[in-house]
Parts: sequence; C-alpha cells; structure tokens
Amino acid sequence: MFKTLEAHVASGCTLREVESDLSSNEHDACGFDRASSENEPLSDDSHLEERTVEAVRRYRDALAAAADSEKAQARAHRALMSTLADLKRAVLEDRPPSIRKKLFGAGARAVTQSNEARQLFNKATATLEEARQALAALTQQLGYIPDVPAKGT
Repeated sequence: MFKTLEAHVASGCTLREVESDLSSNEHDACGFDRASSENEPLSDDSHLEERTVEAVRRYRDALAAAADSEKAQARAHRALMSTLADLKRAVLEDRPPSIRKKLFGAGARAVTQSNEARQLFNKATATLEEARQALAALTQQLGYIPDVPAKGT
C-alpha cells in the first residue's frame, strides 16, 4: 500500500529515506510493502496524479541541486581554511611581503567563493523546502505517493 508523506514522517523516515521510497519498486525505505500499479485503484483525478508526479520530479531535482551546492560549499570552505593556514605560516615564518600579499589575495578570493557557495546553498535549500511542501500538499490530496521512475529508466 502507498504511504502518504505524512505517514513517512510519522514513522520516523528521513528525507533521504522518503527519496529512496520514491524510487523504490517493491519496498519503501521504512520497510513497508508497496503495491503495484495493477493492484492500486486509479486516481479519480488523473490531473492531480500528474501534478504529484511532476512534484516528485521537482523534489528530486531540488534535492540533487541542494546536495551539489552543499558539496561546493564544503570545497570552498576547505580552500579557505587551507589558504588561511598558509597565510598564518607565512606571517609566522616572516616570509617576504610579496608572498604574504599573494596569499592574502588568494584568501580574499576564497572568502568570496565561500560566500557565493553559501548563498547558492541557501537558495537550493529554500527551493528544496518549497518542493517538499508542494509535494506534501499534493500527496495529502491524492492520498499516496505515486511510483515515479528515476531519470534515465
């Protein structure tokens, strides 16, 4: 039987488990059997089901974008921390001003990249939350999460 998004949350599933459930063929991530489309009655409102399927796709895309931007933010942060460590060593070891100036410039660029990555991550997580809310509202109306194949399958 299909579970609503609220039932997933009530049973303690994480968003990753719900995402796994959305692409599962037989069992959801929380261990519940999923009915095949032959056993599940057709929705009275096929338009609502189509909108829900599209919401699932938007949610998946938003989840992937948030994950990618999180990785970019982590890379930018690592670059910033590395540059700061190099600059600290250059100051402590009394390196020539030209080297310290180069490192300071690299640090300033790393700060800018880190800030840009954080802004992209914040935007991606806001988009993900909007997609989650839309999907939750549609699945509540529909009564189940439709089976939506992953891209490329």
